[in-house]
Amino acid sequence: MQLTITPNFAQERALNMLRRYWKANDTFMVYSPTGSGKTGLAAFIVAGFARSVLCSVHHPDWSDG
Repeated sequence: MQLTITPNFAQERALNMLRRYWKANDTFMVYSPTGSGKTGLAAFIVAGFARSVLCSVHHPDWSDG
């Protein structure tokens, strides 16, 4: 699948950091404020260099018994 969007400056910087970290650790976690481009970053990660992805999202309604 080919993405037709390009990462912004902060996303490009994050991707470079993630690539370096992933080579050393085989795993990583991303957390960032609302509106910072996490969804786009995830798309670049999945399209660019991931074989499998686990996405975990905290949602209070899901954890309230």
